[in-house]
This record gives sequence, structure tokens and C-alpha cells, in this order.
Amino acid sequence: MAAQATPQRGLHNRNPVAENNRNRPVAQGDSLQEKVHLKRELGLFSAVSLIVGVMIGSGIFVSPSMALQEAGSVGFCLIIWATCGAISLLGALCFAELGLLVPRSGAEYVYLQEAFGGLHKFWGPLPSFLCSWVYVAVLRPAEVAVIIMAFAEYVCQPLEMYIGHIEEGSKGVAKKYIALLALGE
Repeated sequence: MAAQATPQRGLHNRNPVAENNRNRPVAQGDSLQEKVHLKRELGLFSAVSLIVGVMIGSGIFVSPSMALQEAGSVGFCLIIWATCGAISLLGALCFAELGLLVPRSGAEYVYLQEAFGGLHKFWGPLPSFLCSWVYVAVLRPAEVAVIIMAFAEYVCQPLEMYIGHIEEGSKGVAKKYIALLALGE
């Protein structure tokens, strides 16, 4: 008799007792019913990469010149940067606390579901639903647009001496084409 091939594991863990009893019918109330859940793994390198990518992002390349121009002096600009860093650190610590208190994957959706989900049959899950849709429909596309426009700006900047005689409108079109190419990748 040939050995059965075991399914490859993805980003989830399966109940090993249920895997051994795959051919056995599982009733609704059966304690052996298979449960799928996300792994809670985040190493040091992954955590640092996530924080650098999400918190710092492309803003570190775009905003310093504007901040320095508006602040007027280097010292005041550094004070503003340090203050904003402290505020970001407080936000990160709040999310770390929430992650420890609510040990499930899903970030804001899970936190809002935990806070408001049991209050009302319809209105309870609504904040978490709206938060997810605002993130998917507004925030994430805006983040990607800013990153792509910053990328296009920095790709075109070294070419300024070659395309200096081209009018500003054409430069904007070129930047938009580069942004579209970056979006396609």
C-alpha cells in the first residue's frame, strides 16, 4: 500500500487530531472539528522591517526638505522630528499592548470587533467592517500612490540635466508614466 501524501502546510496550523481522522465524518458539535488559524510568528528582522516599512515608509525621503523649509532652522526641525518620533513610538506601544491583550491576528479589525462586537447584533460589528473597508478602499491605495510618486520623482531627478529643456507639463507626464510602470510591477 502506497504512503499517503501529506498536504503542504501554509501560513496556518491545523488540528493534528483532525488530520489523523480525515476519512471519518465530523459532526457539527464534534470536538475533533478541524480549526484553521494564522501562525503568530514575527521575528526580530521581520518586526524591524515591518516598522521601518510602515512607520517610516517613503516619507523619510519626501518630507525633510519641506519640514526644514517650514521650520526655518535646523534645530527647530530636529525638535519637530523628535516630537513626531515620540508620538509614533506611543502609537506603536499602544498597538503592542493591544496585540498582547487580544491574541488574534487581524489588527484593527480584531480590536474593534473585540471592543464593539458584542454590543449589538447589527451595530456591534459595523465599526470593524467600516475600518477594514476604509483601509482597503482609501488608505492603502493612497499609501501606494505616495510611494509610487516619490519613486517617480527620484527616478526623474537625476535625469533633470538631460530633460531640463522640456516644459514642466511633459515632466509631469513622464513622472506619471514612470509611476504607472512601477504600479504594474
